[in-house]
Formats: sequence, C-alpha cells, structure tokens
Amino acid sequence: ALLEAAASRCPILVGHGADEAGIINNERGWIAGASLSDILETVLSLTEEERILKGQRAAAYIAQNFSVKKVVEKTVDVYRTTLN
Repeated sequence: ALLEAAASRCPILVGHGADEAGIINNERGWIAGASLSDILETVLSLTEEERILKGQRAAAYIAQNFSVKKVVEKTVDVYRTTLN
C-alpha cells in the first residue's frame, strides 16, 4: 500500500521500521519515531502547497524507481547473479 499511496501523490506517514525499502524521507513524507504527535503536528502545520509538493516528490520517486522497465531490469539482474 505504501508504493500505491506514494504513486498517487500522497505524502506518506509511516511508523518506524515500516519503510524497509527507504522510500520515505523528509522530502517525500515522514517516518514517525517515538513521538507520533510531533509528526502529526508538523504535517498539519504545512500549507496545501507544501503537502502537494511532498506528494509530487513521492510520485516522482516511485515512477523513477518502480517503473515496469526498472522492475524488470532488477529482476533480470537477480536471475543473472543467481545463475552465475
């Protein structure tokens, strides 16, 4: 669901440990640490334009790193590494 949300231009808020692939950073969303309330306060204080920009960055990251072409390339690399 994380990839789909990011691809839909939603800025993402995930719990600590939920972002194993390193998709979320301060430019594309937030990783909640010990204080979820602090993160929510930050999110709610952003302007609409700032939230839109984070969502656009998330979608651009997904398009660049998880396109069909990119996924196929990564899969072929795994097969090549495994078979060699």
